[in-house]
Amino acid sequence: MKQFRATVRASGMVVTTVVFATSTLEAQKILQAQFGANNVVSIPTQIH
Repeated sequence: MKQFRATVRASGMVVTTVVFATSTLEAQKILQAQFGANNVVSIPTQIH
């Protein structure tokens, strides 16, 4: 598993979050499921 960082909108605030996934696409899908497709502000980027 890899770590991905993304910016999302939650309760009217813009916050940075980290998810564990195997790919950028999977991370994007996880974030869309958790926060809603319109609330994912940035594309997930892998961090070390």
